[in-house]
Amino acid sequence: MNPFTFIQTGLFAATGSGSANNPSLAECICAAVCKQILQNTSKLMDGDEWATVISQIPFQITTAQKSTNKTLNTGITPAEIAGLCMPQQSKLTDAVASALAKLQGNLSQLICFSVTEMPGNVLQMVFSNISITPTFHGLPSVSVSTSTSSLSFADATQLNQLTQIFGTFTPPVSEDYFITTPV
Repeated sequence: MNPFTFIQTGLFAATGSGSANNPSLAECICAAVCKQILQNTSKLMDGDEWATVISQIPFQITTAQKSTNKTLNTGITPAEIAGLCMPQQSKLTDAVASALAKLQGNLSQLICFSVTEMPGNVLQMVFSNISITPTFHGLPSVSVSTSTSSLSFADATQLNQLTQIFGTFTPPVSEDYFITTPV
């Protein structure tokens, strides 16, 4: 690995059916956000652009926002970075860690949007923007901004509206930047 190679990457992650013919609501919402982000290639790695697109998802309620900066005593692993992206451990966290482990170079920025189906017809959406910079002593300094929101689709009217808005979007097939795991 070239120590002078720094990588910026964006990832989308959703729990779902795993079927292209019958994607889950989580997959459809994540695919819609992905499609919108991809339309403006000059802002692919602009965290503010991602936040603006994500904020347009109706019925979501922001449940937490957190920003932290810290210098680590050791290097940072893909699993630790994935854990910073998603506050709750899940299959998605492991899948994101696996995707990050495949990168060839030093990760300098990760923007991640994940949608996880939770019990009780609720979606948890997490938007994370992580910057990793080496310090003078070679140890990484990590800056993390995370926003978590929830969206209930227990109400039939809301579910119908969400399906009308997002139901036609399907996850891209075989793209490294879009991760889907079964519920």
